[in-house]
Amino acid sequence: MDFLKPRSLRARQQAVALLAPCLAPVQDDLGNVPVAMQEDAFVNGCLAGLAERCCAALGVTRTAAVRGAVARVFEEVYRREATRVLTACDRLEERADPAFCGAREQLRAAAPAAPDPAWTAELRAHVRAHYERPDTLVL
Repeated sequence: MDFLKPRSLRARQQAVALLAPCLAPVQDDLGNVPVAMQEDAFVNGCLAGLAERCCAALGVTRTAAVRGAVARVFEEVYRREATRVLTACDRLEERADPAFCGAREQLRAAAPAAPDPAWTAELRAHVRAHYERPDTLVL
């Protein structure tokens, strides 16, 4: 009954499904990502761009619906820190940070097709190169 779900919810689910293989190698046992990732402009630009790209692929065009889907993807990745990270992303966008805006635009400009795991190849390489799975468990 997937066709009954709102398109913005399906966009979030697709974005999270595409992100899972990228983030799984660095998540702890509870599914948390490294804290340093919260401040990485490239990673956050990729998260925002991927969520927006999934919305575009499903025909979600209302700004409020797209922003809601982006916020839900950030909540899925960063959990309780999502609001703080989204606020920082807004500041990065206002300043036109090259890492944030470049990553976001690269994913936004992906071919208008169904969500493709190839969209996340650069993010996957970046995460593997710059982060490792935490040894300690943070509750």
